[in-house]
Amino acid sequence: MSRPDAQIDSGGNEAKSVSWDQQFFDPVILPNGRTLIKLRDAANYIVKLPKAEQQATPWQTATEVLMMIGERGGDPMMAHIAMMRALHRSEPKAAPVPRRKRAKVHRIIR
Repeated sequence: MSRPDAQIDSGGNEAKSVSWDQQFFDPVILPNGRTLIKLRDAANYIVKLPKAEQQATPWQTATEVLMMIGERGGDPMMAHIAMMRALHRSEPKAAPVPRRKRAKVHRIIR
């Protein structure tokens, strides 16, 4: 049964409603302590960034993912990951944990 406000796609199927008001599963916490709860909040944050920062690759990726999910639907977790990667792009990566040396194998000769 179709809803009265549902959109029908070209195949005659009911299209899934998508919205910029979708919420992230976990809010994105900004460095200044503010939180982004919805896709629209994240998009507005990116728009207010300086142009030079918007042109950085991680922010371009975050913008593309937000647009894809906001307009076509999808998992908001992907947008959350893209936002977190863009926000933390300048932080140094953790040093790799040194590997333990393997124990020497001794053979008993008889």
